Amino acid sequence: RASILDKIARKTKGAQRKEVLRELWRVSSGGKDKNLFPLMRLIVPELDLERKTYGLKERNLAKLYCDCLGWDPKGKNAQRLVKYKDPRLGARGVATGDFVTVLYSLVENRATNRATVTIADVNKVLDALFKAENHK
Repeated sequence: RASILDKIARKTKGAQRKEVLRELWRVSSGGKDKNLFPLMRLIVPELDLERKTYGLKERNLAKLYCDCLGWDPKGKNAQRLVKYKDPRLGARGVATGDFVTVLYSLVENRATNRATVTIADVNKVLDALFKAENHK
């Protein structure tokens, strides 16, 4: 199953890409909100001027995920995530070097297809992370 960003990347015309984004926005907002900003700040976070960074590097995120998921820090999954750039630890068919891809490959079977978290919920948590990091 292709992600929404994969669908956008496969479209060759700008109008087709816009239509995929419109559909994503319609579905994610329930047709209520006309403001595209909350969605766009998740899709292209590097362009978000209000919320620059969270001060979390991949290695620390990996350790946090391992702890939250109850993985042994010396276990296979934990090592694959912490050392995500090491091609010797990668699973067959899973790219190494990309933290998000490796993380997704490790947790995809744990997730359900029905999300109860909204775009607003995600943005609230990310805003709190940003504020916490910048008020140390």
